Amino acid sequence: MKSGLPLLPDPGGPGGAEMGSLSRLQEYLTAAPSPTVVGEDAISYVITFNLGPDYFTREIDRLRPRDVNPGRDANDAAIANRDVELTFTISKANYLVSEVNEKVVTHGVQAGGDALTEMDFKLYGYDTPISIIVPPEAQNAPEVPLPGY
Repeated sequence: MKSGLPLLPDPGGPGGAEMGSLSRLQEYLTAAPSPTVVGEDAISYVITFNLGPDYFTREIDRLRPRDVNPGRDANDAAIANRDVELTFTISKANYLVSEVNEKVVTHGVQAGGDALTEMDFKLYGYDTPISIIVPPEAQNAPEVPLPGY
């Protein structure tokens, strides 16, 4: 059931402030080789897609270009050597994600074989006001640059 993918709203368009959180999901949907609608009911879409080693290698190159970081370390190899299946439940009313299931298979783990990790996320309270109070000692903290990013 590959047809019928919903068109996500433009984060820069009307309602952009609410839709800005969809930009990363839109990147995944664009980068995924075969996003698929696996379910749909009256209130939501269920979309799944796979991100493989090619995707992660491109992401590493995008975030840490070889001219900045010519060598690859063991962490880069572990990141690139995985398959990830992501399943999103997305509201038809407001296009907000309510559930995410993530299955990660890392191939060739040094301990032997492949490692599988699975996580489920429930997202809610989008309209709940929050208040963040920055402690005084953190207000003038220097920014610490991350190498390669």
